[in-house]
Amino acid sequence: MDHPECQNCRRFKGATHIGLDGNGATHDVDILVVTSHPNAVDDREGVIMSPLSPAYSKLRDIMAVVQDSGLSIRYTSTVRCCNTKPRADGYPEVVKPSAPEARLCNPWFAEERLQYPAKVVVLLGDAVVKTVLGYKAAGVGTLRLNPVWEGDTCYVITYHPGTMLSRQDESGNSVMKTTPAQYADMICQDLAKAQEIALAIKNAVPGQKAVIPHQRAELKWKVVKNERDAQELLAKVLEADDMALDIESNSYEGTAIDDCFKTGYRVVCIGVNFGGESWVVPLEVDGWPTYNLPFRPSYAWCKTDRKSTR
Repeated sequence: MDHPECQNCRRFKGATHIGLDGNGATHDVDILVVTSHPNAVDDREGVIMSPLSPAYSKLRDIMAVVQDSGLSIRYTSTVRCCNTKPRADGYPEVVKPSAPEARLCNPWFAEERLQYPAKVVVLLGDAVVKTVLGYKAAGVGTLRLNPVWEGDTCYVITYHPGTMLSRQDESGNSVMKTTPAQYADMICQDLAKAQEIALAIKNAVPGQKAVIPHQRAELKWKVVKNERDAQELLAKVLEADDMALDIESNSYEGTAIDDCFKTGYRVVCIGVNFGGESWVVPLEVDGWPTYNLPFRPSYAWCKTDRKSTR
């Protein structure tokens, strides 16, 4: 239901419709599509992801094919009010919600999630990923490659449909490195992935383990907390035929190999992966020069001379 009484943040002051609720399927929702906030057309029409909006019209055309496969779809947003400000040309410009505004709106979004639980949730764009999954930094280009599973819920990440619209500068030249057609292809791929997963879940036979596409096996992981854990990890390193090593530090420039010889460099943790099992060694130690390692690391060593670690 809508929440026209909500005045938790200032966005209601510029909204025609306050506290918009989602729309679409109202029972047995298979796929929940989530955007960050209503746009000006949504606000005028009182519908989140209005079919009259150019961007969302393209999205709904794609989702119509998904719906024809027998899946029920609902559309909603994490923030429920559209706030605008006037531009120089007289047209309203939508103000993107801030992180505090998104948090204030979260109870309404959480209420809708409980009322319409969906096993597959499609997240449109960086802002939604940050709000729903809690990621501090979100890169859709990377995150869209693999669905994120939290319990029985699958999150499929894709670009915001606004990327399917051409954006030009004052001279009429495109300001986009990736073309709208390319974005449309990637969004179609991601939504087809959501459809495939939702159909597998919907058609699963009760009492039998369903084969869900794009579902990764649960990753086993362990944190080294004491000397015993460290000895166990060392034994696995010595026995392993293949493993991957990752070092997290306080460095944000250059390469970790180069930066480790700079003053102030600190190793935060070391990760070791053995395929389906990962180990984390938490550290807050000075950089390698004062850590007295018996060798100088290099990219060639990282790739080929793993025996040096022994």
